[in-house]
Amino acid sequence: MASYRFPTTKTASNYVQLAGNSYYPTRRSGAPLGIVLHVTAGLQDLNLEGNDNSAEATAKWAINREVSWHAGVDSDSIVPCLPASYTGWQAKGYNSRTIGLEISNLDARWDNKPEDWIEATLRNAAKACAAWVAEYGFPLVRATQSQVDSAIASNHKFGFTYHSYLSNIRVDPGKTFPFDRFIKMVAEELGQKPPAPSKPTPTTLKVDGSLGPAT
Repeated sequence: MASYRFPTTKTASNYVQLAGNSYYPTRRSGAPLGIVLHVTAGLQDLNLEGNDNSAEATAKWAINREVSWHAGVDSDSIVPCLPASYTGWQAKGYNSRTIGLEISNLDARWDNKPEDWIEATLRNAAKACAAWVAEYGFPLVRATQSQVDSAIASNHKFGFTYHSYLSNIRVDPGKTFPFDRFIKMVAEELGQKPPAPSKPTPTTLKVDGSLGPAT
């Protein structure tokens, strides 16, 4: 069982972005099949002294804009934005079957941040995701776009994916996002054994000696 639980009452006081209207209150295509990881590319607070209001402020900023997500996290909080049973506007073409998590990170880099900030922020991200995994039974694996597409077509759960995998104009959650470290935390929140480290996503194509898609 996950250590964190999202509110059961679907009100704007519990889910910030219900105060706007950039979402659908149903999932017409069926229950979500996995989680899309994002970074906000906006507010962040690397100083762990005092309150970190990055996730709260970013969630409120989105209320009157044509974008929404299910939860935001920063170094000291988890901010519920939409119930997981609602369709958020966070990954064009994939909204109907995914849950969106926004992590407060300004530049989508993880190799230039203080270690204590990374630990605290990843832990909150893991707590939020563990709650969804516990509810929907998502596998603790990372899926490429083709794997996500195949899962949606066959109505199978794919686990986790990156926004950058689903859109070639996006970079989040970042090339240096520590996925294995993060997913280990998710497993810990669920009281499960951590999965084996994931294989790197290929960045080059096999050269076959001729012109065409494989070159």
